[in-house]
Amino acid sequence: MNSLAWGRHEEKTTTTLLIEAKELPESARRGLARGRKHHKIAPGIYAERAHWDELPRAEKVRLNAIAHGLSCANGVLCGRSAALLHGLPIAGRAEPNAEIGYYPPGGSNVTRHLRIARPLHAKATQRLEMLQVVTANGLREVRLTCITDTIIDLARWHSVADAVVAAEFAARASADGVGISEFITALLADAGKLRKLRGISKVRDALRLINGASESPRESELKVKLWEAGLPAPLQQVELHYEGYFAGRVDFFYSCGLVIEYDGQGKYQPGSTKLDDGQLSGAGVGAGGVINEEVFAARQILSERERERKLQNLGLRIYRVDRNNFRDGSAVADICRIHKQMTQHGLEFPTTNYRGGVPAWE
Repeated sequence: MNSLAWGRHEEKTTTTLLIEAKELPESARRGLARGRKHHKIAPGIYAERAHWDELPRAEKVRLNAIAHGLSCANGVLCGRSAALLHGLPIAGRAEPNAEIGYYPPGGSNVTRHLRIARPLHAKATQRLEMLQVVTANGLREVRLTCITDTIIDLARWHSVADAVVAAEFAARASADGVGISEFITALLADAGKLRKLRGISKVRDALRLINGASESPRESELKVKLWEAGLPAPLQQVELHYEGYFAGRVDFFYSCGLVIEYDGQGKYQPGSTKLDDGQLSGAGVGAGGVINEEVFAARQILSERERERKLQNLGLRIYRVDRNNFRDGSAVADICRIHKQMTQHGLEFPTTNYRGGVPAWE
């Protein structure tokens, strides 16, 4: 599978900055190593310092992974490095150290200069993928673990949240006509073949939470936080109705009448907001397709307020999670407190007024 075919990952051209010293004459190689005009990214891989210094951090991390993949003849990019090149988001911040896998394992989690050696399992080496990149020296190939093994390794070496965020994005963005359920089935099958692997218990925890219902990486991460807090599983993507009228579809729903919505930064920006029927909103689009962002945002806010009013009129309690209260942990603490209060009072929303939805975890 071509990793660059995955929805989020746009084609990059900065790999042409990478210079492979082994492809140059001996005098040029000495000049790269001794001069100050070039930055050493990995053993034998350089870039012009002036261009390197201008790159954003995220692109430096990406190029560092590719450079180490090129310099390690027997190594395979894995973990967060492989996720980055597959175009998969993670819960944590991408680290500058490239993760290089080896089989047979020559050590476990050994950190060397800008790289971490990881022990691969035998089946991972049978399912490798090749990523083609163009360097200053021409077309090259970098080996990396396949999508499913990358997700499994994210859980083993990093966190359940990393694996769930990456897996649910992959399930929704999968190419070649593979549906969400088919992708999850393939992931379960690949993980099921691994028995006595270090960190496999974290993989099993992650598999319990992967259902493909989250519509953004942060929704996936919020789901993991709710699970870690010990809350019962809410329903995801529930449709709420009243006397036959559709009131709205919500991110998370508890039968006590608690609705949890995640408000991402792009919710009120053109091109990123969808209506409950899945159609893109055209609010704020003027003649010639020109979008007035202020008008768009104002109309989206009014539309969201109208939707919230309908839900509140049904007797629902709505709690909104945003970047700030998610990061400081107050959102999950508030949700735990509100859920406890509502269940202690014996509140129960009528089952006839909500439809669909899937449990957030098993």
